[in-house]
Amino acid sequence: MRTMSRLSSLIYLSTMLFLAAMLLFGCASPPSATQSPPATANVRQPTGNPEVFWNKFSWSDLTTAEQELWGMLGWNKDSWDGKALAPSTEDTEWGELTSEERTAAEQLGYSRFYWDNN
Repeated sequence: MRTMSRLSSLIYLSTMLFLAAMLLFGCASPPSATQSPPATANVRQPTGNPEVFWNKFSWSDLTTAEQELWGMLGWNKDSWDGKALAPSTEDTEWGELTSEERTAAEQLGYSRFYWDNN
């Protein structure tokens, strides 16, 4: 009986150490954790001029991830749909954008060339 108890404890301890190692090294997720995909997973990637691509959509046509990225550039439903003024980033050169704004623009398909020449 004692041997069985020790064996059960050893198996339990080994299992816990294995799971801890898996979590520590990123090989598993805790059972209760829900992992969301990166924001860019739901962002369409334009081919060619991104300005032409994005101008085809109304705000409601954009995914939540796309709206969040455009929001980082100062856009919202009213400004996007022409019911309010465009944000200041509309007239900001690429080099004057913050790093967060540049990252958002890049995720939306812009480069310095397309941003500065639209």
